[in-house]
Amino acid sequence: MAEKRERKLVPIEFNGYKIVSLKYGELKETEEKLSAKLNVKFGLTKGNEKGIVELESFFVNHNKKVQGTIIVRGNFTLDGSLSDDDAQKFLGQNGAAMLYPYVRTIISVVTSLDDQNVSVLPSLNFVEAYQKINKVE
Repeated sequence: MAEKRERKLVPIEFNGYKIVSLKYGELKETEEKLSAKLNVKFGLTKGNEKGIVELESFFVNHNKKVQGTIIVRGNFTLDGSLSDDDAQKFLGQNGAAMLYPYVRTIISVVTSLDDQNVSVLPSLNFVEAYQKINKVE
């Protein structure tokens, strides 16, 4: 018989992040049509107790003629009593939402180093995005 685990008060805890990759440089004239984009990847360990979220953001500032890409990986601990679906949901939307402000801050700091015209990523609604991707009503 499977052991039933006691639920924790907080279903997900953020354990820190690491910058995996950061590239920043001039925007080439041939790349003038580029726009910002964000990719989210996540994975769970067996038992749903540990998770990783990876955010990859391409950012561009056409006024400054600069572009960049950053990949940030966040580590999380989850309540092991969560179902597979709940663990994926918490990690996919809450984990990404917890990590995103760090990505925004890093981009703002990097772009402020060569000019006072700072690039700032927009705020995002990760719950809405998760629901669209998974067609949740």
